[in-house]
Amino acid sequence: MSETIDRKKIALVSGANRGIGLAIAIGLAQRDITVLMGSRNIENGQKACEGLKEEGLDITPVQLDTTDDASVWAACGIIQREYGRLDILVNNAGIGLDFAQDLSVTERLEATLNLNVIGTLRLTDALIPLLEEAGHATVVNVSSELGSFGLRANQDWIYASYIMPTYQASKAA
Repeated sequence: MSETIDRKKIALVSGANRGIGLAIAIGLAQRDITVLMGSRNIENGQKACEGLKEEGLDITPVQLDTTDDASVWAACGIIQREYGRLDILVNNAGIGLDFAQDLSVTERLEATLNLNVIGTLRLTDALIPLLEEAGHATVVNVSSELGSFGLRANQDWIYASYIMPTYQASKAA
């Protein structure tokens, strides 16, 4: 590895090819951090990166499905081979299925917890050795106000009328 890569921070953002994850990835890259854009579908990640690389941002798509052990370990292998450490992990991948009428309540809860809770744990646990190699690594778990028990009790809260029990339970977890 070159000295430049050794000094430059390395970040992995899960669920980064759109929405909040994409905004986080761009923000980190704008701060001269090498960003690995975790994307369940690598083609979507590549498409999201096209314009960003043209702007000079150091963002690379990485296939990452946090619900799949093989995908998580493959991403860990890439980070190990290319960088030897991980300075920043942003656990952003998430899903809300409360309105998926084609799924039963049980299916919605299982799928939501599998991605939002178990997937976050799976990825973090697999990356611990690489985070330890960084010395002073940072792990950020993206949550939501919808997971707040305190806010839920406030009738004046802007989201008081939102009823999303599976998503709210997963974000509280």
